Amino acid sequence: GVIKGFYAVLDVSKLGYMYSRLFVQFHGISPPKELEIINYLLSMNEVGWVISADGSWDLYFGIWSKNVEELSQVVDRFTYKYGAIIKRREVSITTKIHHFQPKFLLPQFQEGKAFIMESGAKKVAEIDELDYKILSLVAVDARMPLIAIATKLNTSYKVVSYRLSRLEKSGIILCYRADINFNALNYTHYKVFLTLHNNSKEREEQLLEFLRMHPNVIYVTEAMSISDLEFECIIPSTSDFYNLIRELRSKFFDVIQEHSTLMLSETHQINYLPIESKTLFG
Repeated sequence: GVIKGFYAVLDVSKLGYMYSRLFVQFHGISPPKELEIINYLLSMNEVGWVISADGSWDLYFGIWSKNVEELSQVVDRFTYKYGAIIKRREVSITTKIHHFQPKFLLPQFQEGKAFIMESGAKKVAEIDELDYKILSLVAVDARMPLIAIATKLNTSYKVVSYRLSRLEKSGIILCYRADINFNALNYTHYKVFLTLHNNSKEREEQLLEFLRMHPNVIYVTEAMSISDLEFECIIPSTSDFYNLIRELRSKFFDVIQEHSTLMLSETHQINYLPIESKTLFG
């Protein structure tokens, strides 16, 4: 189907987590081996996003950790297991992620409102086990009825409703999104890495504004590693994608030094609270 499910987008920094990615290129793997790797990643408590790609990277996955040491342990575990077939790898620590609703599908989102997840929250939220359990459920099924959540957690409908409202108001729950199979709509999902000249904060802000308002851009990521800025877009044709890149290079020739592109072929998992979801409910 077109809609695979619904999930809650969480500001995990307010829960004390940092979000990182590991980009991996393999020497060459068979489909069964690729499936084995994907299933292994899906079984890891610390992994919340798993994405197959075509281009300079074959796969990347999102890692939730409390600190750099925990991040290093996850990366080492994966590397020790599959190091013989890894050609290269790159760790990327995100500092800010701008989430945009798919404006090209939903006209009501044309104003380009952003939901921003920023690393290093000044204060970690004080929430209890029930809050974590509620978050872990809506992180994988945002359409789960409140009565079903209440039954599963042995509490009342009113308590779940109040807790969810409080989690939304506190900014821990940023928004809710549909997990859309864009391939079924004949759209292609691209990730673009931008290396910037870093010579004008004002011009970089204008670049961010351009991406925020573009109808096909759904994420902008600021991170430390592969590039200065990344964005993801959902595009109906190759020519439309190249038109976007040409427009970007033309408008911001003084800002963009170079760019590289990755086509995202399949998203295997989206879970903004994998550690809690996988440990609390298996």
